[in-house]
Amino acid sequence: MIRLFLVAAFVLAADRVTKKFADARVGARKPPSKASWFHLRRVFVRFRHCGQIHNLFLVLLWVTALTGIILASACGRFFQNAASQMGLSAALAGSGSNLYDRLTQGATIDFIGVGGWPIFNVADVAITLGSLIAFWFM
Repeated sequence: MIRLFLVAAFVLAADRVTKKFADARVGARKPPSKASWFHLRRVFVRFRHCGQIHNLFLVLLWVTALTGIILASACGRFFQNAASQMGLSAALAGSGSNLYDRLTQGATIDFIGVGGWPIFNVADVAITLGSLIAFWFM
């Protein structure tokens, strides 16, 4: 159980620190040339603000997902492997960090560019890789 909290704490800390760094040091420069494989560029991903009811819905959706995952892993046959549980922990921490940004700032900060992929952040990596690991070892 402690591993799950450590994974979540690491993901949250890494995401918060890198977003602060990107906000302070990485400018919103123009996109690099196609020859550049890796680049840093700050982008604010804004969301259409629909008021407090919409924010409450997002929080309830996240809590429902968290509760469902806990129940599925505690009471069922799913996600019994330690690796799958740590993957879920990383994915939930990443989504929680992005949700926090969305609720407090109305936007998330994306700043990592790799090849032709859209700009992303550490929380997005945690969500994607954590989900893949969770389902691979399920």
